[in-house]
Amino acid sequence: MSKEDIINRYMESTKKSRELYDRAVKVMPGGNTRGVVFFRPYPAYAKRAKGSRIWDLDGNERIDYCFNYGPLILGHNHPEVIRAAKEQLECGTVFGAPTEKEIELAEKITKLVPSAEKVRFTASGTEAVINAFRVARAYTGKDKIAKFEGGFHGTSDAAWISLHPSKDLAGPVSSPNAVPDSDGIPEGVVKDMVIMQFNDTQATEAVIKRYKDELAAVIIEPIQIAGGGFPAKEEFLKVLREITERYSILLILDEVITGFRLAPAGGEEYFKVKPDMSIFGKIIGGGFPIGAFSGREDVMDMCSFPECSFPEFRKPRVPSSGTWNAYPISLAAGLAQLNELKPKDYEHINKLGHNLRTGLTKLLSDLNIKGVTVGTGSIFHVFFTEEKEIARYRDTLSAEPRILRYFDLDLLNRGVYLAPEHACNISVATTDKDIEQTLKAMKQTLIAIKPIIREIAPNLIIK
Repeated sequence: MSKEDIINRYMESTKKSRELYDRAVKVMPGGNTRGVVFFRPYPAYAKRAKGSRIWDLDGNERIDYCFNYGPLILGHNHPEVIRAAKEQLECGTVFGAPTEKEIELAEKITKLVPSAEKVRFTASGTEAVINAFRVARAYTGKDKIAKFEGGFHGTSDAAWISLHPSKDLAGPVSSPNAVPDSDGIPEGVVKDMVIMQFNDTQATEAVIKRYKDELAAVIIEPIQIAGGGFPAKEEFLKVLREITERYSILLILDEVITGFRLAPAGGEEYFKVKPDMSIFGKIIGGGFPIGAFSGREDVMDMCSFPECSFPEFRKPRVPSSGTWNAYPISLAAGLAQLNELKPKDYEHINKLGHNLRTGLTKLLSDLNIKGVTVGTGSIFHVFFTEEKEIARYRDTLSAEPRILRYFDLDLLNRGVYLAPEHACNISVATTDKDIEQTLKAMKQTLIAIKPIIREIAPNLIIK
């Protein structure tokens, strides 16, 4: 099959999406509001979804492995989540006053997650990260924040640095440069960010020692999702926790993706690491917008109102507010979702994730195509590369993204929706039959794109 065949087949089956895209580019820059869902030649516009399936405007049914990049762990339109949202909707959408649901969800999170002694809600993971950085700086009296190259922590200025740096700008492996991923980020923000290499224990320890008197916090995803879904190594996390404690630097675990996905207490439980602060989102909103930052009581009390008598009022050292913080419908849906999750559900999705990863690895081997399948639990991704292991961002630079784009697009033609060029996830609604059908489609796709691989990157075909 040729490259043109794959593209033409997609365009022929998604004519209504093409019409919508042509309308969209007239009123939105790039015809898009959310870059992560955009792909060429144009995205398939969603119409509806149920369980593990999603349908586009043209009626094409696909097995979903995107699930809006993680929040729908129970699958689309789970009846208990929908019931809770409708029940809250009938009471009102938003009030400008606190609700009991805010306390109930906070109680649920603090009960499940050992490090989360107190919780504050936001409208998104990005806003939770912004607040966590501010709290860390206030608590420590220091300005710099360290993150890992390739790590995604939302779209704030401070977080939007060294997410996808090019090889020529990235700098030394042992001490990467801080590289803005967008125009418009002030140089002063860049200077306060320290970049380190994921899963490189020796280099990370050296960088932290160098900046120990300036670092307020280190933030890390236990699984680098935007980089493709490769996990932190146990020894690396252990050393990171030890050295941050030694120098009184706060460790922030970004669990927007991994929180309540890998285990009941998320990545903290799965990877056996106890941070000072954690960031949550996605799953705790049940499919509605939400974010949260949590942590030790003494750290989180930076946001507490000082004691005083009426009519006096004293604001917190770190005020935190927003129109959609603790949005009642998100709280109700998120609480319902967390209450529905049972130990057997984690066993189910982690088993399916393992089966899909091992099945895809076998397909690559059987078809003499070089590639690496990565992921943990219910998360998976594939790189078309000669590398034997993907453990840090620099390892991904040798992968061939053009092949992945044809792989994703051809799978859309065969009824499988992967998160375009990103780590994918599995829901409780996903079945063994779905995995079987997906691996069958993946085999057909790999056979179909093998001539394209030979044309683009012949080194990836084992002779």
